[in-house]
Amino acid sequence: MVLILGQMNRSEGPVRRHLEWLLLFTAGFIVIQDMMFKLEYTNRVLMHSAVLYLAVSIWLPFVLEGIARASGSVGVSDMVAASFMAQLGCAAM
Repeated sequence: MVLILGQMNRSEGPVRRHLEWLLLFTAGFIVIQDMMFKLEYTNRVLMHSAVLYLAVSIWLPFVLEGIARASGSVGVSDMVAASFMAQLGCAAM
């Protein structure tokens, strides 16, 4: 991700646009990896307690905000979340 951001700082035009999409796709993988660490706290029994919501909400907003600030575009958090859902849907098939 750091290499993509470094290249984005040095490029412009269509290359930068391509790197922005690559950054969003990579950020989706980071969100998947983050959620894999929290997998044992997201089972059905814990959905009726605060443990699940604390586990999911502690680190994820910071990850999304960091990616949004690094990219400099509007609506990046929504696009990363959509990328996460698309990758998760493809993995489930």
